[in-house]
Amino acid sequence: MLFYSHYVSLALLAVKRPSLLSTLRAGDIFVCLLIGVALLSQLFVMVGVKTPEFQNWNRWPFVFDIVGPLGRWSGPFGNVNYAGPVGAFIFTFGLIRFGWKRAIFCGAGAVFVFLSDSRNAMFMLVVGLCAFIAVSPINYTHLRLKRLRLVPLATVVTAAIVYVLSLDPTLNGRTPVWRVFVELWQTSPIIGVGGTGISRAIEGGSLQAWANHGHNMLFDPATRYGVFGVVALSALLLVIGVIVVRSFRRGFREPLILFAVFVAGGVSDNLVDWRYFGIHAVPLILTAILAAVWLSEQDKTTQQATVRL
Repeated sequence: MLFYSHYVSLALLAVKRPSLLSTLRAGDIFVCLLIGVALLSQLFVMVGVKTPEFQNWNRWPFVFDIVGPLGRWSGPFGNVNYAGPVGAFIFTFGLIRFGWKRAIFCGAGAVFVFLSDSRNAMFMLVVGLCAFIAVSPINYTHLRLKRLRLVPLATVVTAAIVYVLSLDPTLNGRTPVWRVFVELWQTSPIIGVGGTGISRAIEGGSLQAWANHGHNMLFDPATRYGVFGVVALSALLLVIGVIVVRSFRRGFREPLILFAVFVAGGVSDNLVDWRYFGIHAVPLILTAILAAVWLSEQDKTTQQATVRL
């Protein structure tokens, strides 16, 4: 039933195409609901209706000095590695908004990321901030000054490489998981081993219990669904990427920032279960609609101007 609801949603979008303003408002409402649900969840914790949503211990050293041991917050999202990326999206969406929305969204998103202590979310947040700076419409009089906007992005990439090589070469246990997933994929490269094959690897001791997915946007579908899954996902990202780049070239930078953050989140985690419409799929859909609507409205404006001439 859920599978067919996807087609109904696409049909509704095709029949009545949203405007740019309505799409941004939908994004505002979605972000406000995320923040509201998180606050409501914490209220339930405070009154004793829910148990605290914490996992392990926060790794920020100065937090221990100020407030003592603090658990990593997962909120109503079920896992710190889901709560953190939600915060990164909220922060990034705040960057492309203005006024009170930017202040509240960026503030709430940063709090989500900080409390979850998710390094993947921190990476996403920094990539979003760097992308925002890199494509900011600032007028410079000299080409070299324009290129200075790329310095933050280059710094983040360099810092990430240094961090991986010197402090965490396994990316918190990710690289051994990727190696096992590649080995599993090689046993059935065309159609994959499915969830059953991954479960058997966990039962056999090849994977730990927490590695029930590939912790990478491409490794997981390759192992789970084989070449067909990778080709389908790559085609989807390629199409959306082309639309996003086209909108950027025509003056709309916001989708490019959101798309960069989504791709960054897929480097060391697999946030989207492509069988279902999950919370982490919304940013990608919102990105695609924003870019497509912008191009459509620009084409209409151009056609109207041509008719007048």
